[in-house]
Amino acid sequence: MSDIKELINRANAGDADAQNELAYAYEEGNGVPQDLNLARQWYEKAALQGDEYGQCNLGIMYLYGQGVPKDDSKAEEWLEKSARQGNAQAQFNLGALLLNGPSKALSLRKSYLWISMAAEQGLEQAKEVKERLKHLRDYDYDALKEMMGL
Repeated sequence: MSDIKELINRANAGDADAQNELAYAYEEGNGVPQDLNLARQWYEKAALQGDEYGQCNLGIMYLYGQGVPKDDSKAEEWLEKSARQGNAQAQFNLGALLLNGPSKALSLRKSYLWISMAAEQGLEQAKEVKERLKHLRDYDYDALKEMMGL
């Protein structure tokens, strides 16, 4: 229990790594009672500091409605912030969100771009999805990256 107390102290002091670790502990019930609301609060504190892992995990909570009402627009917002920092898991989840959203050509292309970026970092799940979406690869992704400021 002293480890949890130390983690809480570090998290309260603004340590984003500790905030993420504490959020995960609450999310899974590791060393503390499971509490998705507290998990969301700690992920949000890290996310608001610009932490890519806090942003990704908060986005995933909104994506699946874990401890928060399901909200695709908030999920997209937080996942994109993390994805732009190079977080492969966020890139993949953002790509999947866009892929399953309204089927507009730009959303499909953005989806393929994010999934491709995650695959390039070695995320196996992204490699598999990218292969299934190979019909989208003929698009000028360099132009799309430039348009998106990547």
